[in-house]
Amino acid sequence: MRNFLLAAIATTAYGETDAFVDQCDLNGVIQMKARIRKSTIGPIAPTGFTDVAGDFYEATLNQGDLDSSFEGNEWLVMKKTVTESYEVTVKDKNGNDLTVYKQGGHSLTFTCKYSLADQTLKEAPFTVSGSDFKDEATGTGTLGYDLEMVENCSLEPTDCTLYKIGSKVEFTVTPENPGLVYAYVKSCEVHRGGNHVQIIGEHGDMCLNKFLKSQLTSYLSQEELRGSFTAFKWSTTVGDADPEGQKLECTIGLSKTGAITTVPSDSCVPQNTGGK
Repeated sequence: MRNFLLAAIATTAYGETDAFVDQCDLNGVIQMKARIRKSTIGPIAPTGFTDVAGDFYEATLNQGDLDSSFEGNEWLVMKKTVTESYEVTVKDKNGNDLTVYKQGGHSLTFTCKYSLADQTLKEAPFTVSGSDFKDEATGTGTLGYDLEMVENCSLEPTDCTLYKIGSKVEFTVTPENPGLVYAYVKSCEVHRGGNHVQIIGEHGDMCLNKFLKSQLTSYLSQEELRGSFTAFKWSTTVGDADPEGQKLECTIGLSKTGAITTVPSDSCVPQNTGGK
């Protein structure tokens, strides 16, 4: 999966080289790694940070440790703010409470930004079996998403991504970081070598191929997306490759609110490009 570290910013009341964000994700899963200089903060590590060898305190922060927001409609922003004053209460010579500070205070803000631009997700091969005369018996980031085929072991228990021609093939798109942004399927293609068939999106986003009975049963969600189509082959001639290896590729859009106007439709028509 493509790494989706897009921007890492650390802002503090100190110099620009005192605080650092070294990582914003781990294989598509939001995970921030942050550092702050000991010589700047003092001998007490900030909450959530660990004292390591050298001149830095370090912290590993997961999605639940960070606050989420959006920058316009283009960026998801994940942020961690650490504000501490290190005050303690002691008694003065008359026995009255007195507040003192055992270390200088600080306010640290660590930020990661993730693009909401469209993504094209690619899946490992699957296969479809069947021919005319022999009845033999099959789915990326920016933010991390997994495109996978729904396994069906009824045809071949040793290969659960082998589908029989004419059977229903299902796929899912699963976020590595659920609950943050809305995703929706815009288009999908089945590829074999240099050939491809558009199963979703031929005449616009979410246009369904009614000949292949393509469906989007869950097309907009902060969780799993799901769709399906009818398995087909480019060639059913006896002697040609069987099973036939294919690949699924889908493009998804991302949205902070899920306020999209397009819905799946099998009655799309070619868009007018200005010709007669």
